[in-house]
Amino acid sequence: MNKKKNKIMWKKFETNQKEEILSYISPDLSMNFFIYGDIVGLGLDHPAIDVYGYGEEIQGIILTYFDSGCIYSQKGNWDRETVAQWILEKELKHITGPWEEIQKLAAFLSDFEAKKTHLAELKEEYFQPKKYLGEELSSKDFLELVDFTNSIEEFPTRPNRGEEVEKMEWDQKNGGLFFGYKEEGKWISSARTSADTPKGSMIIGVATDKNHRNRGLASGIVSQMCKVGFERGREFFLLFYHNPQAGKIYKSLGFQEVGLFGMLDYKEG
Repeated sequence: MNKKKNKIMWKKFETNQKEEILSYISPDLSMNFFIYGDIVGLGLDHPAIDVYGYGEEIQGIILTYFDSGCIYSQKGNWDRETVAQWILEKELKHITGPWEEIQKLAAFLSDFEAKKTHLAELKEEYFQPKKYLGEELSSKDFLELVDFTNSIEEFPTRPNRGEEVEKMEWDQKNGGLFFGYKEEGKWISSARTSADTPKGSMIIGVATDKNHRNRGLASGIVSQMCKVGFERGREFFLLFYHNPQAGKIYKSLGFQEVGLFGMLDYKEG
């Protein structure tokens, strides 16, 4: 991609500008829950979190967390080539946001793979668990959890295991939930939360070993995790799913469709 001179200034938000960011993302809070959760849950003073605004009158924002970025533009009126150039300069490897925006940005990021997914929400009053499975994990389990999810074909490989463990430890300190199911001493299914706030959490990393699928393990772990979360005061959970079969399973637990979400992952190698 040809570099384009950045004619519009990026500004980094200060710790006292939280309300300005929250006001900008509030019209589409479910789609912006990663941004909302990181700001409310971890705070702008967290050493790994920065938020940047595009344009003197904000036309879009990007929240960065380690090598990941969350993007949002209310009107979609920012220059996407300039945004892509900025992402490359920051060496971000994983970008998330509303699918419509991710799809258009992908045209300027040839070394990234774009993926579309569905976003669904579960509120306690609609919760219909089928069965409960799994145990809550502690930080001593996190390295094994990273290795397990790295073994899942559908998941992007996270080569920096230490950094992934650090992210998990931060999430757990902020109320993050981590659940897994073992057989013969090995993890064969797991799920966790991220972007945790007192009101809600994003469920991520729902994974089952390919040799143990179609046994209801993932739905059992998600049910157990949501049950514990609701008992601890959560009001809702959000999650992504890719295929219709997964959608049927989650909808049978009470999840309802919100819209389409997108991800851009750097193609390693």
